[in-house]
Amino acid sequence: MDEAAERELGRYINKQITWDKLPSQTKALVENSKAKWKQYVIKYSIKNQLRWKSNLIRNLVNDERNYYQEIVRISRLNYMLYPYHISDVLVKGLRITPYKYYLEMMLEVMSSEKSYDALPNFTAADCVRVLGIGRNQFIDTMNRCRAKGWLWKKKANVIRGLLPQRSQESEGEYWWILHLGFVSEEDVKNSTDLEHQ
Repeated sequence: MDEAAERELGRYINKQITWDKLPSQTKALVENSKAKWKQYVIKYSIKNQLRWKSNLIRNLVNDERNYYQEIVRISRLNYMLYPYHISDVLVKGLRITPYKYYLEMMLEVMSSEKSYDALPNFTAADCVRVLGIGRNQFIDTMNRCRAKGWLWKKKANVIRGLLPQRSQESEGEYWWILHLGFVSEEDVKNSTDLEHQ
């Protein structure tokens, strides 16, 4: 499918035009197949991280939770930035914070022994902001993992132990809007006295 066809299909998806209301020349782009249209809408919605409730995807995918999990999975595999524009759903519904998202991403990069350069620049910058792991910290952590010798075969556990256990503390800016996510009993037990206040 060429770029012009993809743009046209994307325009109809953004306008939330259903299969029945699509012009015949647009249907021809997906070989007049309703199944291929559905498949394209799902792929497009995940790629562009569209909200489930306010887009055409809600008519095609019944499970909102699975849809957002797929967005996170694909985003993490492609080393994309944390989808802050849908963070209200991710934090409250799936309990996926930027910290958890980047921690899992960094764990995957290190476990597969990829270079820090595998991360796109903006993703790497956000990792530094959230995790405090830049290029030098990444190399140091990888060297410490390799120094563990035979434990290196159990990579995930070794690496997880060397990664930050908490998000980097940062000063709140005056323009930030803070929302309380889902707080479990475990979160309360693990919090400090200062955090209780």
